[in-house]
Amino acid sequence: MSLGAEGDPSSGSMAARRAAGSTPCGPGGSETVPLLISGIASNSRLHLAPMNKKELLSVVGSPGWRKLHALLGSLFWVGWLATVGVAIVVIAQSPNPAAPRLRWWQKAPFCRLQAALFLDSGHTGARAINEVRDRLPYLRNLGVGALILEGLFPRGLPAPAITKLNESLGTLLQFQQLLAEGHKTDMRILLDLCDLDFRDSSTLNSSDQTEESTNPVLTLLVWRDLMRNLSQEENERILVVSKAEETGPRRNVSDPVGNHSLVDMITRAFLPWSPRPLSAQDVAVAMETHLLRPQREWPSWTVGGVLPGELQNILMVLLMTLPGTPVISYGIDISPSQVRRRPGHSDSALFRSLSQLRSREEALILGKLTFLSLSNSSQTIPGSALPPSPPTLAFLCSWSCTRILVLLNLSPDIQRLDPRGVRSLPAAGVFLLSTGPGRLGSCVLETLQLQPWEAVVIKF
Repeated sequence: MSLGAEGDPSSGSMAARRAAGSTPCGPGGSETVPLLISGIASNSRLHLAPMNKKELLSVVGSPGWRKLHALLGSLFWVGWLATVGVAIVVIAQSPNPAAPRLRWWQKAPFCRLQAALFLDSGHTGARAINEVRDRLPYLRNLGVGALILEGLFPRGLPAPAITKLNESLGTLLQFQQLLAEGHKTDMRILLDLCDLDFRDSSTLNSSDQTEESTNPVLTLLVWRDLMRNLSQEENERILVVSKAEETGPRRNVSDPVGNHSLVDMITRAFLPWSPRPLSAQDVAVAMETHLLRPQREWPSWTVGGVLPGELQNILMVLLMTLPGTPVISYGIDISPSQVRRRPGHSDSALFRSLSQLRSREEALILGKLTFLSLSNSSQTIPGSALPPSPPTLAFLCSWSCTRILVLLNLSPDIQRLDPRGVRSLPAAGVFLLSTGPGRLGSCVLETLQLQPWEAVVIKF
């Protein structure tokens, strides 16, 4: 049966085609028709052929190509100049202050030391000064740059008799050996002169004392001139005043507003004096008060008050990360015989780490201090009748493009930072130091949890 379509002469059965003598491969079949017309093929080969040198030069030299080339070149150079100009403006406007030249007493921490701590049980032998000399390499290894010797002179000794040392502590020859060891270990030695009597010897037994013999400002003027006369460019002598919390005219002597030009450095106690250990809430209030107080001159800090054991490391981190010169106490803040509270962690090791951190990070010495009020939430029992935990104190040290965040948890609870309080800070940073274990690498502020009594230093 034929399956051909009606009306289409080209359709039909294969038998009919064979009968007609037409085969697919025959002369009349469709297989003999060329696939491409010869003219079209030749034109395609002509257009696909590459241009020779003569044709290429003729096209390049055309007016249209020249205009396109000039336009593209102009756009390139304009874009390049705009990029360079924007980079120069950004660099010029970026906060990149030049680091000022620091004097030696602005670089390293100070250490206050009572020479009487090294007296033997019988108060004999006069080897206290030698014991101090033997500990200079240890203190220098910790990062201490200057040693303030206290109690070296008998109380009430007239100032002109300054060469008469306390005989129970050592001799003048031993003191000279101490100075030589300090020069050898690059340790500066400062003398505490608070026990000396600076009144004129002619008025000591007289009730008629002039202003010159009682005015402490005049005394500071005399000592300032003396230090300047003895100072050399490579061996600068300085005058340090420790500000005491007391009333009367002496308090105005160390007033940083009016008399800071009389001395090189004024040391203030960070905590108020108290006969009993301060609570965590008292410490938090004192910290916040000092952090919010503007500084008009080079600051210097010491602890001052009596602290409970769990807050000592926090205060150590605070003193060593505040801009200025920290002054620590030997035997209280650091000591080679301290008992380690945790394996591998001691106050001396923490102090050494903080000293190394200060020497690397300019922001901790020269940075601008900004107190941060970070709202936080602690993991406490709901409905508890206990008083609220002290807050997590935070401050930022900014210098050039570097920012260092210091977080202090003054409570026995785990503290978590509220994301709303850290919006002005980068989301992530790098741990520089922590009083707790396991703080290495990068951190995310929103997920950071401060352990009880923990201090953390983070760099952005």
